[in-house]
Amino acid sequence: MKWIQDKLNFKGCHGPQFCHDEGLGRVALIATILGITLGIHLTMFLNLLVDKGTRIGLVWCSYMSLLCMFHLGEFFVTAIYNPMATTADCFVVNHSSQYTLAVLMSMAEFWTEAILCPSIKLKYPFVIWMGLMFVIGGALCRQVAMATCGSNFHHRIQHRQRDTHRLVITGIYKYLRHPSYVGWFYWSIGTQLLICNPLCSVAYAFASWRFFKVRIAYEEDLLQRQYPKKYSSYIDSSWLGIPFIKSRKLLPPPNGLTMPTNERQTNNKQREAKMIDYKRKI
Repeated sequence: MKWIQDKLNFKGCHGPQFCHDEGLGRVALIATILGITLGIHLTMFLNLLVDKGTRIGLVWCSYMSLLCMFHLGEFFVTAIYNPMATTADCFVVNHSSQYTLAVLMSMAEFWTEAILCPSIKLKYPFVIWMGLMFVIGGALCRQVAMATCGSNFHHRIQHRQRDTHRLVITGIYKYLRHPSYVGWFYWSIGTQLLICNPLCSVAYAFASWRFFKVRIAYEEDLLQRQYPKKYSSYIDSSWLGIPFIKSRKLLPPPNGLTMPTNERQTNNKQREAKMIDYKRKI
């Protein structure tokens, strides 16, 4: 797994276009691989559709095509609406070793069940359609959120507030506080429903929920400190969108006092330590 993740992160590459995430070589190579994979599976899907091929083949080609479209979309939406922050990492194919493992496990489960028990992939067509709706709806929700945020959107949490930063509460953000996270959450579950993976459907739901529970709490803590009054009222007027995750409002210092600088720095360091595993690209 480490070897695969190192390759996704281009470790060991020394060429000027490959040794850092802003290199055009990285962008071109990742886009080419995703584009070829997408083209192959779309062609196979159309051939199977015309020749009335197996449903298992159609489902697999749909999954691979939508997976490639999602990662290509991550890059191109960022490039259009926040070009200054666009790097090869915006494809999010190297999100984390956990994400890489999850994708490989989903593929392994699909083909193991398709070979040993193909009926499980064909018995519940409504699950496939539900997964398709989750995948398309989740991807659209996320990409609309990225477009609405514009230059305020980043794949990594921003710990320092720039002069150009602003709290976006318009468009889709008027209703959802974290639409990009909501989109990713339902998209990830939808990919497994689409290919009728019962084990990975449960695993993806739990892993995504746990990840966002911690990440949202951390991010909202930062936002409430940056926008103390505005974000508190925003919590009351919007919906978080992921089940069983609630926002926690920060209590103001007693008697209107400001937290001492040294105490604030200590608390920041404690929060940073808790978030080591959650500051991934997403």
